[in-house]
Parts: sequence; structure tokens; C-alpha cells
Amino acid sequence: MAITPIFPLHHLEVASRRYLHRDPNHFATRYLQDHPWGFQRIQYLKGNDFLSVFPDLLAFQVYADGPDSSIGLFYRYHNKGTLNHLESYHASIQSPVPEYFIWHVIAQLGRAYCSLHTGRLIPEDPVRASLLRHLTRDSTEPLWRRPVIHNNGHTSNIFLHVPTPQEKMENPLLARFSDALPQVILGDFSQAYEGANSRDVHALAQGMSDSDWETWRDKAFFGSAIKDLMFAAMSSDAMAAYYAEVYSPAMGYSEQLVAVVRRFEPLVQMMEEAEGLAGPLRLQDFGAGRDTWPGDGWMFGEMIEMADWFVGEFVGKQGCV
Repeated sequence: MAITPIFPLHHLEVASRRYLHRDPNHFATRYLQDHPWGFQRIQYLKGNDFLSVFPDLLAFQVYADGPDSSIGLFYRYHNKGTLNHLESYHASIQSPVPEYFIWHVIAQLGRAYCSLHTGRLIPEDPVRASLLRHLTRDSTEPLWRRPVIHNNGHTSNIFLHVPTPQEKMENPLLARFSDALPQVILGDFSQAYEGANSRDVHALAQGMSDSDWETWRDKAFFGSAIKDLMFAAMSSDAMAAYYAEVYSPAMGYSEQLVAVVRRFEPLVQMMEEAEGLAGPLRLQDFGAGRDTWPGDGWMFGEMIEMADWFVGEFVGKQGCV
């Protein structure tokens, strides 16, 4: 599981000494006494004769020797926290999240799910395409045939990051991201798996395709994240009144944004009420109105194009990148 520390790992020898509540006889304390540097930089982990590459892994820490070792993995420090942090901030000051930012999240997070679910990259996003250098921007050939299901896309797993000057120098494509439009990164793939899996035997017995069965849950997480951004500044009473108006754009959001959020609402309610944010969606129990749900064609086509347009309007007015 990815662990994003609250401190940047610029000086590993300093970071390794950030230990609280450790008694002198604790195995982690004894290990650190024998290994004072604590952290070790790695690029590869080998197991079962398979070499796994973790390009974003900055460091790992072993707390004990032997097969039952407790290991912490530390990935890149995301300097703007998570989407959940941003929502909490706007709730504390009772200020709505700007609409352009919600569209930015829709565009970037939508692209992430598009690449996972379809194996294709949307050409309009040069940054994401550049991460896979063997694939040209004009390619329409999917990277894989089976959808990859993230399965845990709540807002605490969506990270925000403004590339540093050094990062922009190393990759000029990152210049398009700024404080106003940070990178939106879907993280923590500890519960991810391929869509064609065998653990949901009941789903397959119902004659439902793997893609339809599990990718709907990712879309429910997506809709929930966008909905949370829209209502971040509202109290529960205000939200109830807002629902009574059937998502009227009373908060000043555009009708187009309200329409996008409403499109995901059946999936969001299904997940929250029936599953409590856990387990696969039982589509056979909630099949009514399925033809109106956000399919791949709309979500990864019209929705992202519309989000790009709104973000482009903001960039044009502000003169920023």
C-alpha cells in the first residue's frame, strides 16, 4: 500500500529518525540501532523469480528481520496533499470549490480511469502519454485487453501535486501544471485487479460482463469525488435543501457541471446505500435505468472534452498554464 509521508524525503537520514512511541526494546528501535541510516533507496524488489520495477518508489524501511518483517514503502511526496484535504479546507472556511478546479479534476481523473478501463490514452493529454514512451500520441491500440479496476478511488487516494522547478526542467511537459491547476494523481492500487477476475463468480453466473460489473464501481467513486467537491462548503441541512431542488445550480455552478454530477448520481447512491463503499456493485439488484448510466463512450469522450473546454476557458481568462 502506498504511504505518502507528511515530510519530503530530501534527507533520508533525518527522515529515518522520525519515530514516536517506540520503547527501547521495540524491534524497530533495535533494528534502527543496528542500521542507523534507516532508509535505503531501491529500484527493484525481487520475489518469486520476477523482477518488479517501482519507478516512483523513493525508499523503503524494514522494521524487523525475517519473513514477518514490517516494511514501509514511501512514494513521491505530493506537495498539495489529497483531494480530501482540499475538501476539508473549503468546508472549514465555508467557501465553494471553484468550478474551473472541479472541471480540471474531471478531466485529469477521467483520463486516469480511461487508461485503466480501456487501455488507451487520450491524445489531448501529452503528459500522460509521455509517461509511456513506447506509445505514440497518435496510437489507438490499447495497452491491455482487460480493464484494470482501481476499486478504492475515494478522495484520500487522489493526490494533488504542483511540479517543482526541477521536475519541470526534467520534464518540460509538466509546465502546464500550476498552483491553480495541479497534477491530479490516482494512487493506492492495493485493492486493484484485472476486470476479468474469478473472485466474483456470482456476477459471472448472472451473465454480466467483467467490464460492466466492476468498472461501474470505479465510476461510482469518480462521481462521489466530484459530488463531494461540489458540496464541500455546504452543511448537511443545506445539502438536503439542495437535493430537494434536484441539483439546481443555486451555488453558482454551471448547468453543465450539475448535469455531469447528476449523471453519476444513481451509481453513487447505489454504492453508498447498498454497499457502504465496500464490495462489488450488485447490478442485478439495481438494474433500473441502467441505460442512462455513464458509459465509456460518454465518460471518456464527451465528458472529458467538455471539461477540457471549461479549463481552457479559465486558462484563457487568467493567462495561466
